[in-house]
Amino acid sequence: MITCPYCATELVEQNGNAYCDFCDISFGPESEWGMWAEDGIRVPGKQMKGFITAEHAEKSVKELVKYHTYDLLVCLRLAREERTKAYDLLKTFNKAIDQGGIEFTEDAAAQGKVYEYWTKRCWVLENILMDRMGYFPERITDDMLIKMQERSLRAQLRRMAISRERRKAKNI
Repeated sequence: MITCPYCATELVEQNGNAYCDFCDISFGPESEWGMWAEDGIRVPGKQMKGFITAEHAEKSVKELVKYHTYDLLVCLRLAREERTKAYDLLKTFNKAIDQGGIEFTEDAAAQGKVYEYWTKRCWVLENILMDRMGYFPERITDDMLIKMQERSLRAQLRRMAISRERRKAKNI
């Protein structure tokens, strides 16, 4: 049985297309909404990449918006780590300059640009998350990421089905 991937309404295929009255969407090979589902299976959605590095955080905004929210959170965590490293090194150069080491001026300027770069990368990721989730987390912990990954996988496996049979009341 073919169904709407958003609401699980049973669909009728006509000439390679199907229309959902409930969602007011047409599905098919040419549809912007893609194909219909089978037996109430959910929309596949964005897939997790599995292995994320700081290089992923450097992708363009056009690429990043295609990432799964989990992957964006990992990217933000890594970008924040890179920004912290850049800031710590910048502080070290500035202390050396303050103590008379003017030969570190160029290094400090270069490191300042690295810090600015990673700060902007963080802002990009935070704003994509704001757009998607309505907020971005102040801290991203291993526990938070593990729970999010588990919830995401559970949600993808959960079929959309309405029980049409009346349930018997439990005796107390």
